[in-house]
Amino acid sequence: MTAIRATSAEGLTLFASLQVLRVEARYRALMANEKVVARQEFLAGYDRGAARVRTDSYALSGLAADGDLLIVRSSNHLEDLNAAATLVSDAGLGRHLTPSALYLGTLGDAARVSGRFLCVVPLSEKPAAAAPAGARLSVLDCRGLGPAPFVALLEGDDVLMGRAFLAAVGASSAPVRMGLHGEIRDIVDSL
Repeated sequence: MTAIRATSAEGLTLFASLQVLRVEARYRALMANEKVVARQEFLAGYDRGAARVRTDSYALSGLAADGDLLIVRSSNHLEDLNAAATLVSDAGLGRHLTPSALYLGTLGDAARVSGRFLCVVPLSEKPAAAAPAGARLSVLDCRGLGPAPFVALLEGDDVLMGRAFLAAVGASSAPVRMGLHGEIRDIVDSL
């Protein structure tokens, strides 16, 4: 991470990235001891990146067809987000993970885990609806930075909160992704 960082609005902008990663078949072909070393290297890179960037991890295996792991990072410095992602992608297991989706944007406040599930809903317009009862809503503004203009991030303990949110915003369907919050070590051990 750099000594001098370029920031917008004097460091008041909170950048966030969501990265969906899929385990490649070649990782599964490794010998058991090679997998152990690959996981250890990955976790060391994850920890080094998380030292400067708020980082949360979510299991997607069995919940999403295009990924096994979702990593959410936030920082006031875009360079730190990049460095944290690079540390993970260059270390052990990270070399066997293919990004299948990436959203980069700005948040109004730091995302804090407030439930067992994270529901990610890319939207073409900023949602006017509030979060369903028992859920926390953060909106990632990706205009000019990502593939979707807005991404609604719902956190809570109700696995159907995405359905309730879609009904509230008047959308019959959207590409909703549901992740299960967990410690990165537990998620990586299950891959």
